[in-house]
Amino acid sequence: MFDRSSPESPIRQRWARLEDALGGDDRPQLFDPASLDELPAAAARFLRRALPNGTPLVSVTTLAMTGRIKLGRRWFPYRADQVLQAGRGFVWVPTVGRIVRFVGADMLDESGGRMQFALFGRVPVVDEDGPAITRSAAGRLAVETAAWLPQALTPQSGALWRPVDERRAAVSLPGIVDQPDVEVTVDDDGRLLSVRVERWNASTKPPATRRTPSTRSTLSRSTSN
Repeated sequence: MFDRSSPESPIRQRWARLEDALGGDDRPQLFDPASLDELPAAAARFLRRALPNGTPLVSVTTLAMTGRIKLGRRWFPYRADQVLQAGRGFVWVPTVGRIVRFVGADMLDESGGRMQFALFGRVPVVDEDGPAITRSAAGRLAVETAAWLPQALTPQSGALWRPVDERRAAVSLPGIVDQPDVEVTVDDDGRLLSVRVERWNASTKPPATRRTPSTRSTLSRSTSN
């Protein structure tokens, strides 16, 4: 069906466009803790813990992860790589299963969202795009930005915060992709406990948003810039 390793592959091309910022010539701003003084208490605790003074406020990270995913009634192991650029998109490239293998990608950029998977890379299983896929992917971009790229959550990066309570705050993220607000929950020391987002679910009748929780323990970041 497709070859993810080919330079002409749409998956590789989308990955390269997002990853280009890793080697950009422009020097990013440096984090200033004083920029948090007017934020809700929960947001300020979180960002002060996550970002040492002077941290470069980069917009791109790459991830490596393992886990399990449910397909039908069965759970399959997977390994995946991902590139994520705040406010612009992501490409998630997993290999699912061992004996029976599904390969493909879940993607979002300015051209929209797309899911593309095939059995052994040859027999099409999923190839979908359109407004519903794009809206769902935008929710994923928002929640994973909050979990893995706290640099993008600072006022210096254009993020707008509002309080919920002493342990929770919600953030609106800027970007060329329209993303839902993200609610973060932290403990008294600023440790991130969870991130939640209203994510579009086209499978409901009628289609609607649903509250989707996530935690940092589900992923492991490999590199960032």
